[in-house]
Amino acid sequence: MGANTHAPPITVSHASLPPASEESPHRKQCPVCKTGLLLVYRDDKSFMLRNLDRCIHCGQQFIYTDRYIAGEAVVNVVSPS
Repeated sequence: MGANTHAPPITVSHASLPPASEESPHRKQCPVCKTGLLLVYRDDKSFMLRNLDRCIHCGQQFIYTDRYIAGEAVVNVVSPS
C-alpha cells in the first residue's frame, strides 16, 4: 500500500497537472510523489470519467474540479470541498 493511502484527498484541476506521457491526455504525473501516475478512473455503469482518482504509486487520492478532461465529460462521484 502507498504511503499516502490514508491521507485526505487533494482537490485539483486535472488540466493543471504535468503530463506523464504524450501517449494519453488522461495520464498525469502525481504532484505528491512525482513518481506515480494518475490514470483517471471511469464510472462502472456509465463509463464516463470520474472526478475521484488515486495515484498508482503512493496512493494519494485526488478530486478533480474539471467538468471535462480531454474533451470527455466528468461525472462527480465526490463533491470538491
